[in-house]
This record gives sequence, structure tokens and C-alpha cells, in this order.
Amino acid sequence: MFGPGEKGNYSNLAGALKRGLFAYPGRKTTIKSGGFVDELLAAIEFAIEKQEAEITFNFAYPTESTTEDIVKTFGRVSSVGVKYPILPIAPLLAIAWGFEVLSKLGFKNPIHRERIWKLVRSTRVKPGWLLSNGYVFETDIEAALKTWSQETQGTFA
Repeated sequence: MFGPGEKGNYSNLAGALKRGLFAYPGRKTTIKSGGFVDELLAAIEFAIEKQEAEITFNFAYPTESTTEDIVKTFGRVSSVGVKYPILPIAPLLAIAWGFEVLSKLGFKNPIHRERIWKLVRSTRVKPGWLLSNGYVFETDIEAALKTWSQETQGTFA
């Protein structure tokens, strides 16, 4: 999920891209499912209108986006660069292990090997119920990032 006030992966990515401090961890082809908070609210409203006793659905855009797709989309909707290096996963994991040791010694930090792996693992969330019940997405990732940029004066905060 991303949108104003998110303070998560998309906000962190936008900040790193703005500062030019980004590199692809391991590969550019990691698939990351995501969705704009406004679109989620529309999907919830759609589900409520079905007036069923119980509905469970997964939410994400139906088209898969790689990390490279997401970076390039940020580039199209803002002034950030889109050419970044790929850092091999093995050195990243070694560095993260070092930070884990420091953390155990009392130098607390958020860097951990599992967080590195999370960046490399693909997540494929399919909005099956929504699509099979006729939900039509009002936005795609590019339209959503444009809206988010406009709503936050380009800060993606």
C-alpha cells in the first residue's frame, strides 16, 4: 500500500530516488505487488455494495510491476533519475550480518539480512475476488503515483 502518510517502502523508495541514493538489491526483476490507498478505499466500497455477509479479498493492482518498473514510473511522474546500479546480494547480506552483530553488541539499527531478502523476494498478490466480481480499477500505478505526488507537492510523504 502506498499513499499520503504511508511512511513505508514506497515513501522510502521515493526519498532514496530523490537523493540519488538507490541501487537495486540483487536484481531489477523482483516483482512487487502494490496498490494506492485511494484505490483500496474504492475496492472496499465496491465490496460493501455487494451486501454479502462476509467477503475476503486480496488487494493489489492486477498487473505485475518489477522494482525497475516502479523506479521508472517514479521517474516519469517526478524529476528523479531512473538509472541505478544493481548491487550483488552476497555483499549486501555480508554487510547486513555485520550490522546484526553490531546490534547484538548494543548498537541498535534496522539493518538485518531478512530485510535484505525481503527486498529481493517477489510478492505476487492477485486481486482475484475483485476481478471476478467485476471491479474495475480506477487507477494504475502511474496514475496513482501522479496523484500522490500532486497531493503531497512532490514529496511523496
